[in-house]
Amino acid sequence: MIAKLPPLKALRAFEAAFRHESFVEAARELNVTPSAVSHQIKLLEDVLGLPLFRREVRAVTPTVAARAAYPGVRRGFEELSGAMARIRPPKVGPLVLSVVPSFAMKWLIPRLERRPADLQVQIVATRDRADLIAGEADMAIRFGMGDYPGLEARRLFDEMVVPLAAPGLLAANGPLARPRDLSRFTLLHDDSITFDPLAPDWRSWLAAAGCPDLDAEDGPRFTASENVLQAAIAGAGVALGRWSLAAEDIEAGRLAVPFGPSLTLQPGYYLLTVPGRAEAPECRLFRDWLLEEVARFQARPDRAAV
Repeated sequence: MIAKLPPLKALRAFEAAFRHESFVEAARELNVTPSAVSHQIKLLEDVLGLPLFRREVRAVTPTVAARAAYPGVRRGFEELSGAMARIRPPKVGPLVLSVVPSFAMKWLIPRLERRPADLQVQIVATRDRADLIAGEADMAIRFGMGDYPGLEARRLFDEMVVPLAAPGLLAANGPLARPRDLSRFTLLHDDSITFDPLAPDWRSWLAAAGCPDLDAEDGPRFTASENVLQAAIAGAGVALGRWSLAAEDIEAGRLAVPFGPSLTLQPGYYLLTVPGRAEAPECRLFRDWLLEEVARFQARPDRAAV
């Protein structure tokens, strides 16, 4: 048999006031007036027959009795909240996703049509890092080395760079059958990953291809991967581009990979979440769908053939 408990509103006011050591802050959290909080605390003190706070000019200080009671009251509310969550089906809310523009445009958006019907996503495409801990976004996808303090970082897949050219450019300028033929073409440079000193550029790619003597510096340079790919699609030259971002253009025939080798990058794409936040219904739904798309992407036969 459960003993008769004080009013729930009074216990809520006590829990919030104890945590903030302020009736004003507790009132703000509970969306009531400070006098309403004070009234509920007085009601609880009358029921218990002892004071719970010492009222001071600018603050309230919990008494010894309050400190003894608080852990159990807190656990009680947590248990009650958990019980209600088990009764109610989880509500999937909209997910705010911060993602680098190149990945959003070239990889994520073409796959959104396959997302679950109840997954609502607001995509914030930006090169700036959203502060997930401060709540600026629910999740983020970033390209980097995996060093994201305070966040859970799950590597999605490795990235590699390959030569990319528009089929029309190849048809108009003669065959591009071997790496040395690049001497007749304009090279397009992706400078977006210069933060990694080990990232392959045209110089290191030509050395790996056995042509270290070819000019690897001439040609337009771009600070955004999506721009260098668009320049290649427009026939401005041959790009050394990220395969994952070009995969849809390769499949659609807008770009071709004339030859290898492919060089793997140390940075990769990471899914970021605040610890504990990953199990929110909308985060879990997005993560599970995203990992299915990653598995589908990694199983593509053209990826294995590069």
